[in-house]
Parts: sequence; structure tokens; C-alpha cells
Amino acid sequence: ELEFLAGLTAWMDVNSEGIYATRPWKIYGEGLSTTARPAARGAGRGAAPAYTSEDIRFTTKAGTLYAFVGAWPESRSATIKSLGNNSPQIAGQKIAEVSLLGYDGKLDWSQTADGLTVKLPEKAPSEYAATLRIKGLLA
Repeated sequence: ELEFLAGLTAWMDVNSEGIYATRPWKIYGEGLSTTARPAARGAGRGAAPAYTSEDIRFTTKAGTLYAFVGAWPESRSATIKSLGNNSPQIAGQKIAEVSLLGYDGKLDWSQTADGLTVKLPEKAPSEYAATLRIKGLLA
């Protein structure tokens, strides 16, 4: 239990901005586990599938959207389909800034019809899900 708490504390030290005092966004998330994970819960149903870099969850606070990427992508590139230029969730809004909680460097990113694609640094800032801070949308 102590090891688990130490890991949770380390993750929260980096990512708590996207958790505390936030609200749900227009959609819960995207990715395979948005449908597969709830069915895997409960006694006798087996373990839930592992999160992947395509599993994204959203929160919002004070005009900022937070996107939690379920696993660090081996390609170091994450695409969020819900934030594409033609996505009904953002209705043509343009993203102004993307940053990674726990990372001080500048990220390369682009918003296209396919989604928001972010090139991530070589090393993840925390062991589990990484959190992108997205500004410019009316979250």
C-alpha cells in the first residue's frame, strides 16, 4: 500500500492542476477503453484492459482544457481526435497553446481536421498518464 501511495503522490505532484477544482468537459473521453473498460468491471469479468495512448480523458477549469493521455506513446506523438478542426466538440475553435504538465519545454503541435497532434518529449514527466494543458478553446 505504501508503494501505491508513493506512486499516486508522485503523479499528483505533477498532474494535480488537471484534477483539483475541475469540471467534466463536453465528452468524457475517447479511445477503446471508453467502451471496453466499463464492461470489464465487476466480479468474474476479468481485468480491465490497459490504457493506451489513444485513451484520452478530459477535464476543464477556468477556460483551460486538460487532456489525460492514458499511456506514454512509443512514437512520442499523441493525437486527440476530439480536437480536430471539424470536430463538433469544438465547433471550429482554434487552439492557441498546448503544454505538458511537469515539462517546462515548448511542444510542437498541430490542429488539423484529423485532430490535435502533439509531439511529446523523450521522457514522460510522470510514470502514469500524462496531462496536456490546452488553451484557446472555450472549454
